Amino acid sequence: MKKSIAALLLGTALSLSAASVASADDKVVKIGSLSDQSGLYADLGGPGSAVAAQMAVEDSGLTGKGWKIDIITGDHNPHDGAKVVAKMKEMPTDDPLFGKGSIEPNGRTIHPAYLFEVKKASESKGPWDYYKLVATIPANEAFTPLDKSTCPLLKK
Repeated sequence: MKKSIAALLLGTALSLSAASVASADDKVVKIGSLSDQSGLYADLGGPGSAVAAQMAVEDSGLTGKGWKIDIITGDHNPHDGAKVVAKMKEMPTDDPLFGKGSIEPNGRTIHPAYLFEVKKASESKGPWDYYKLVATIPANEAFTPLDKSTCPLLKK
């Protein structure tokens, strides 16, 4: 059961990141797992879930094809959970829709912004070929920096 759940998590993570990672040269997938490692439900999803996730990675055969798959685990008690979230925020993001980005300390994800133009009918090469990329605005220019924000809800 644990192996099935881990395989499902791995499959979900890979399918969600496939569009962005497939085109990346580094082929890196990072999976975060926050579960009960030491409490009442540790037998159901504790240390065994991390082992099962690692086994699913090995069974997938992707590491032999040049993929680097990191599994980051932590106990969901208040202290370890905060550590896992902090570690996940340190890692860069690579979203299939928005591209490479990062997570700021307040939890906001920043990423490049894209400007598209609708193509003329003569420019379209097939179905769904309606837009062309005109400009990419880097993440640091697309979002207001935290120290310059005027939002009264933002803790500075």
